[in-house]
Amino acid sequence: MIVSQSRPALLACLISCLMVGVFCAQPVLAKDDVLDKTGVLHTYTLEEVVLAGLRQNPSLRLANLQVSQAQARLQAEQGATELQGFVGPLLGAGSLKRLEWAEEPVKAVNKDLWDSAADEIAWEGGMRVGFSKFISNGGEFVLSLEWGAAGGLDDGLLGEDVYTSSLSSEMVWTQPLLRHPDLTNPWWGIKVASDAHDKTKLARESATQDAIVKVTELFFETVEAQEQLDVALQALEAIQEQTRVIEGKVSRGMGGPLDLRAAEIEMATARHAVAQSRRRLDLARRQLSQATGLSLGGMSRLLPPPPVTFNTSLDVTMSKALSDSTQLRVQAIELDAARRAWRKAQQESKPRFDTSLSVNHTGAWRVGLDVTWSFWDGHAAKKRGEAAALELQKSMAQLERLTEDTKLAVRREYYEYLDSEEQMELAELRLARVEESLETTRRRYGLRMATELEMMNALNQLREAKAEQAAASYLRTSAAIRLLTRTDQLIRVFPNMIWGQGD
Repeated sequence: MIVSQSRPALLACLISCLMVGVFCAQPVLAKDDVLDKTGVLHTYTLEEVVLAGLRQNPSLRLANLQVSQAQARLQAEQGATELQGFVGPLLGAGSLKRLEWAEEPVKAVNKDLWDSAADEIAWEGGMRVGFSKFISNGGEFVLSLEWGAAGGLDDGLLGEDVYTSSLSSEMVWTQPLLRHPDLTNPWWGIKVASDAHDKTKLARESATQDAIVKVTELFFETVEAQEQLDVALQALEAIQEQTRVIEGKVSRGMGGPLDLRAAEIEMATARHAVAQSRRRLDLARRQLSQATGLSLGGMSRLLPPPPVTFNTSLDVTMSKALSDSTQLRVQAIELDAARRAWRKAQQESKPRFDTSLSVNHTGAWRVGLDVTWSFWDGHAAKKRGEAAALELQKSMAQLERLTEDTKLAVRREYYEYLDSEEQMELAELRLARVEESLETTRRRYGLRMATELEMMNALNQLREAKAEQAAASYLRTSAAIRLLTRTDQLIRVFPNMIWGQGD
């Protein structure tokens, strides 16, 4: 008698255990999931997807080209400071008037001397070879060797052809005074090119970070969509099983039509949730495919890394974000350039002093001091100085504003992460409570103390709790990725990624 009474309870308990087991099982294979030719589910890790996104990103390709271009310009400017060799040929011809002494005058009043003028086609040529070298203090050395020759073809009436040649060498050193070398050529051009090169590298770094953040967020968005679809499919299967139980009871006259209608409504709701999850997953996969160039036809599942968290204090985060900010570093370069331009403009209105020393092959030497002062230029130098001063003030104001904006953004993102942490804790707490409630309902259902609808409501609550947990995990991960990007700690997420971009 006791055994016969316990059979329905045991059967109900078995059914409830099966439903809970189905709902709490590992993710099921959705219809959208694709198997490869070997029948194995193909998966991608976060690093694989991000690397594909970096190769696919057009902004990053453009940034690499700009870095290469800026590097070539910098190398061209730096080449001006290397040892320079030069050669200069000289050829010329023209008409020359000359006076000659006639050795045998045909007609002469004075038999001793006769002075006459003659026309001659004269030519000259030569070659100048030398080397020059700029030094770091702004000075320049020039060493040259000159060979020259001259001659002519006369009209045949007077005298003979004349031919002369010469060979000489000279060393010249010039040194500007009272001017910083960085404000003179070629060092000024090198600094300008170096600033441009540094800015393009920072722009590439920023483009890389933006691409990583974009692909990473799309990756975790797709992962969340996968998890939401898994939860929806598990809930649908559990509700289908519960509905079959209710239909069996109704057919045996143990249940009413209201229970069946309620089950049908829950079934329709669960099917809608599955359809909605499939559409969301399809859209997420398409967005990820567009950003990475990966074919989603063979990509069925994404494998997320361990939970991404951020555990640095606000003060440390703020300090590191300010020091690693690419925007702040670019603005700092702009400020240094504006300061150099202002200093250069100030020197334009001042006298220029240059010393020189030259020594030739004969040992003759010369020491000189050249002074140039443009005392009147229509106030052009003054106005350029004023414009440079205003540009310097603007750069300082921009850096200050950008610093404050960065501080505010870091604080906001840090608080968003704390909020996401609290939401994650609440979601996990709610999930634990819902699982406990489901277990209690399952025991009551086995003892016929709970109805099928109560069991179904408990399953729906579990589905909602798991969906809430997946959404909270995605929000926390997104907030953590943003902070890790600001503080240059993405290596924590991608420990095996090769970060080198070259110069």
